[in-house]
Amino acid sequence: SLNRRERISLPIVFGERQRRMVEEALRGDWQFSTVEMVKRDGEWYAHFTLRKTVEFSDEPETIIAIDRGEHNLAAAVAISKDSPEKPVKGLFWKGAEIKRIRGLYSHIRRRLQEKDRLGMVKKLRGREGRKVNQQIHIIANQIVAYAKQFPKSVIVVEDLSGMRRSLKGSKLFNKRLHSLPFRKLQKTIEYKALLEWVDVRYLTKEKTRNTSKTCHRCGYVT
Repeated sequence: SLNRRERISLPIVFGERQRRMVEEALRGDWQFSTVEMVKRDGEWYAHFTLRKTVEFSDEPETIIAIDRGEHNLAAAVAISKDSPEKPVKGLFWKGAEIKRIRGLYSHIRRRLQEKDRLGMVKKLRGREGRKVNQQIHIIANQIVAYAKQFPKSVIVVEDLSGMRRSLKGSKLFNKRLHSLPFRKLQKTIEYKALLEWVDVRYLTKEKTRNTSKTCHRCGYVT
């Protein structure tokens, strides 16, 4: 063990993307904020927090509207400033793999709890979270890649603050909805978009009321 004044040097192994970002930070393109050491499965990981200021055009030419729900975890459609009445064919992500992972680990946890193996339950929680996060990163990468196809695009999503508290429905419905990582996906889209110089803006609940049920051509609300 070390006392508070002792220092040691340790080698750090970076992935290709992380190595590139640290090299950019050493050149001054990023600012180092914090470094946190985390132990996982007997190995130590260094979590670097980097900061960077980015600027975007005040007048975007393409809006990438993102909607989320139980049936489709995420849906994206591009709306051009020049022809808002003709949205570009969108993309949909059902999040089926996330639902499968959640369902599988929920079943395993129940079986372990019945056998009073709480230590295994805690280990599974971390494993489940990592698998879900992997799927979230895949979806977020695809959404950002979709946005980058269009000139001066801005991703627009609903601000989910207070969403969980405002949900009303059956116990089963709320359980299904709470198992979907909407907020985590939102934050992952945001940071991945900013890395690619794509702006992200949020709409309040009042501004998004009935948008999922309104026809973009005639304005009819279902």
